[in-house]
Amino acid sequence: MDLIIFLMGLLALLVGAGSFWLHRRANRQDAGQSLEQTLAACRTLLALVAHFQQHRGMSSAWLAGDQGFKQRLDGKGREIEAGIPSLRDIARKEGGRVHPCLTLNELELFHFNWRNLHEKLPGL
Repeated sequence: MDLIIFLMGLLALLVGAGSFWLHRRANRQDAGQSLEQTLAACRTLLALVAHFQQHRGMSSAWLAGDQGFKQRLDGKGREIEAGIPSLRDIARKEGGRVHPCLTLNELELFHFNWRNLHEKLPGL
């Protein structure tokens, strides 16, 4: 009888340890995927910031009278427009966190302001 109780306790301990190990393994895999997603989001944001900086510089030159920047400025604007949709999924996921860095509403407001500025640029 004591042996059966001992074996049942040992079995329960092994099952508990096994499920704990599986849980930790799954969490490590999730953390690795989360890290990769975070790094990809950072790369996307950094590329977008670089495009905005370049657009700002080209805009300044164009508004100062250098017409040679017009085509490059339009191309840079298209690059920026192409980069914003890739942030939507990131912002959607981030918005579900306790303290989000970027929400979908913030991204949409930013996109609206960008379009507004880009459309008004020729009249400045």
